Amino acid sequence: MASAIYNLFRKSDPEFAAFLHHQGWSESSKRFKFYTFSRLKGVEKDAVNRQVIIRKPVWFRFHTPRHEVMDHFLAGLFHGRKLALNGFGDLKVGLVESEPSPQYTDEEAVPCYTRSPITVHRKNPDGSKWNIRPNDPDWEQAVTSNLLEKYTLFYGTPPPEGAGPLRVTVDHAYWAPKNYGFIRTGLGPERLTVFGYQCAVTLHGPAALKQFAVECGLGESTAMGFGCLEPGNPVQSIETNV
Repeated sequence: MASAIYNLFRKSDPEFAAFLHHQGWSESSKRFKFYTFSRLKGVEKDAVNRQVIIRKPVWFRFHTPRHEVMDHFLAGLFHGRKLALNGFGDLKVGLVESEPSPQYTDEEAVPCYTRSPITVHRKNPDGSKWNIRPNDPDWEQAVTSNLLEKYTLFYGTPPPEGAGPLRVTVDHAYWAPKNYGFIRTGLGPERLTVFGYQCAVTLHGPAALKQFAVECGLGESTAMGFGCLEPGNPVQSIETNV
């Protein structure tokens, strides 16, 4: 999906696509692209027969707080009205729906569940990285710090004061170690596997930060297909993405 999204940007404006791919918006050594997307719904993997089953309609969510990112995404989507997926062929675009940006109050607790797994990591003393699970005591702080960094870079100012700190709490009834997803990046010896976890969370604190979390995604590597949230309570256990 990440390469399919990038190809949409390239169809709209090759220079903008190259900017996102190679640079993005940066703060010191970190780069952010300020968008996220869900996994494809309507697509199932048959591991036994090594097949992919497509059950129409196929759909996904795309979130961003940046108007130019959304403009180029839509322009690419309507260019030929198809989404080219490696290994799946071309999917015809039948319908595009736009939803208004969420509006919250500072006092409101906002329940959400993941449409794509959340990934954050910690650095080990030897410099290696370790993906953190939602039951790790460092997980909430890692997710919160990442969102604050993105918010400050996006708006050029720290989050508003007076509404208390942002908190992201996990509903452990909808999380289990098996509820994980992964994306492999790179080739050969540089090939990496990034793990993220499906879960339900509740956002507390400033309304602007809660809205930004939904629009931008939670955690790291959102432009690779991690951290997409949908507001609301899950009606059943979070789907397993293995």
